[in-house]
Amino acid sequence: MNEQIVKEMRSISKTCNALEIAELLDSLLTENLQQSNLIFYFKAAFPEIPLRALIKSSAWERVGGGGLSDLKFIEALADWFPRK
Repeated sequence: MNEQIVKEMRSISKTCNALEIAELLDSLLTENLQQSNLIFYFKAAFPEIPLRALIKSSAWERVGGGGLSDLKFIEALADWFPRK
């Protein structure tokens, strides 16, 4: 795990939604963003998010080919972002 990535994700979480954080993650990874690293890094950065919610959100069409649009991805994690 790259601690710098986790730190940067946390640093923007008070002003950004889940989509913006995921886009940051994608830009910081050396490989393409995939379901597994989406779940891994979000759980590492934000352990208070239930794993079930992260697994559900990984159906995001950009990583999982699932049925979650960008808006639905944001909504799936709206209880946690932006962080208070």
